[in-house]
Amino acid sequence: MIDLNKLSKLSKEYGVDIPQERLRYFDVVASQLVEKNKLYNLTAITDPDEILTKHIIDSLTLVPVLNDVVESGEVLDVGTGAGFPGIVAALAADNLHFSLLDSIEKKTNYLSELIEELSDAFSQAPDVYCARAEELSRMEEYREQFDVCTSRAVASLNCLIELCVPFIKKGGHFIAMKGKNADAELEEAANAISALSIRLVKTHSIILPDGSERYILDFVKEAETDEKYPRRAAAIKKRPL
Repeated sequence: MIDLNKLSKLSKEYGVDIPQERLRYFDVVASQLVEKNKLYNLTAITDPDEILTKHIIDSLTLVPVLNDVVESGEVLDVGTGAGFPGIVAALAADNLHFSLLDSIEKKTNYLSELIEELSDAFSQAPDVYCARAEELSRMEEYREQFDVCTSRAVASLNCLIELCVPFIKKGGHFIAMKGKNADAELEEAANAISALSIRLVKTHSIILPDGSERYILDFVKEAETDEKYPRRAAAIKKRPL
């Protein structure tokens, strides 16, 4: 479905060298996305070239950042939707174990089916959770248990920080994938950054093949999360930090 030669070439340009024998797995991701889209309402992007650029390559830009901050460990993708960036990053970074979190059951059902389809691609298959982030992070087995938490195009940064940081171990990383308004969101998130005890380590500026601007914001968590966070969903939405 997608041009695998183009995928190989572009991925190398963005710092990810995919072995030839693994390229077919990304084609499975693209073809299943289109095939199941009418059933699950997964994406508005169904053109193969756009899937390659806006979903797969965009997701792959996360991989070099992950490799910079952790050699092995647990990565949580919050609001994963159809598995972007989580499922794509998991295919390209088999040294890490990924968990995919979304609150919409039809999307997590789709991801479970996709992971089954890709069963021979992983040394350790990703886990899939259907839950709200602000509820799951209150549970002892998930709170401050992940080395990295990431999220792409889910909510404003100040809300994402409160939703994601409680999952991360002290010393771990929160990696937010943002668009052209990243600077403005950073300014608005100053209180959240302080309240959740994280520090911006690096901003990665990326231009996708279609000219779109992307910014990957890498934060390190410097202290354990106060028990009052995260607040209830209504409070986060009504009164962002």
